[in-house]
Amino acid sequence: MPISWNEIRHNAIGFARKWTGAKIKIDQEWRFWRDLFAVFGVRHRILTMFHLWADELVGSHDHTGLFWPGIMLVEQKTRGEDLDYTESQAQRCIADLVSAGRHDDVPRYVIASDLARISLLDLKPEDPIKKAVQGGYRIEFPLGSLHRHIRDFAFLLGNRQHHLEDQAPINLDAKRAEGAAEASER
Repeated sequence: MPISWNEIRHNAIGFARKWTGAKIKIDQEWRFWRDLFAVFGVRHRILTMFHLWADELVGSHDHTGLFWPGIMLVEQKTRGEDLDYTESQAQRCIADLVSAGRHDDVPRYVIASDLARISLLDLKPEDPIKKAVQGGYRIEFPLGSLHRHIRDFAFLLGNRQHHLEDQAPINLDAKRAEGAAEASER
């Protein structure tokens, strides 16, 4: 059964309470990501596959947290480290995928965290306003604000994000008159 946005928001608040200010060693980061993805109903077994794909991707890179081919790349740092640098590491991984001819594996999203902040980079935004940002659209927020940004992570649910443009209101009288005119011509 699909998870509701209200349940996801509730999960995100609980996740932030649990992890805000937590002292974590690098070998415990797996639990952080397991809990974060559980907010969206992603099961532990699926997360294990992301980890296995990351092991394959690492190659010459120091460390890649999680990798979902064609969807996302996750990079983890310790508290206070520069998330921009983390994203540049992810960009090098992406460049390596392209160089290896693995174009279908190039992720659309890069998630980075230092356990206090989360950043999400959308490399192929569909929203025309976000699309105008060179290099992709990026948001960064403190962990405690995750519940305000859950829809930005809709891809974890298999949902595509759509941008709906405003439309002019329909003039019902004009539509009725048009229909009546077409009926009288028949």
